[in-house]
Amino acid sequence: MGCYVNPKGRSKESWLSERGLVVGSICSTEPDKVPEWIEFDSDNLPVVLVDNGPFTAAGVCYSEKEYEIFTDAVRDDRIRIIYEVPIKDLSEVSDIEKYPIKK
Repeated sequence: MGCYVNPKGRSKESWLSERGLVVGSICSTEPDKVPEWIEFDSDNLPVVLVDNGPFTAAGVCYSEKEYEIFTDAVRDDRIRIIYEVPIKDLSEVSDIEKYPIKK
C-alpha cells in the first residue's frame, strides 16, 4: 500500500510546510517542475502531496520506482506538490523504517 505521512494532532500539509521544502509540482494549469531522483540529498526523501479531491495523501518515495509512480503525469492527472524531507523527521510521522530505502 505504500508509506505515507500521518502526523498526529495536525494536518500533513502543516507538518510538510514546517519540516519539508517544496521542490516541485505537477499541476494541469502550470508547467510541471519535477526534480530528478538523483537531485535529492542522501539524508532526505521526496514526499508527494496528492490532491485526491475530498482528502490529500502524502506519499513517501523511498525508492526511485516509488518516485516515478507518484510523479507520473501521463497516467495521473491529480495535482501534486513535491517536498524534500529529512528521513529522520519522516520516522516520527510514518512507518518509513519498514521500507527499504534505495538511494
